[in-house]
Amino acid sequence: MIKLIAFMTMVIDHSAIFFFPEHEFIMRSLGALSFPLFAYFITQGMKYTKDLQLYIISLVTCACVTQPFFNVLFPDLHRLNDLYTLLFGLIILVLS
Repeated sequence: MIKLIAFMTMVIDHSAIFFFPEHEFIMRSLGALSFPLFAYFITQGMKYTKDLQLYIISLVTCACVTQPFFNVLFPDLHRLNDLYTLLFGLIILVLS
């Protein structure tokens, strides 16, 4: 159920940018809930995975595959997508 909430808040956030700019503040505020939820799921994945190395490789792969789409959709943002932030957080948790 929490995963569905995280997904829906992310969809609300992203749709505000492209389809509903007049409601952007409200929708982006709701969408801000998605990142902490995804961070929670990263830590749960680290805790319960049987193969941490494969988990990290999967996250790196997903981040690399989605980066070109991020660059096309958000050409004014010159940064990495949020999957890299989650990945770096996971690596810090593993190293600590």
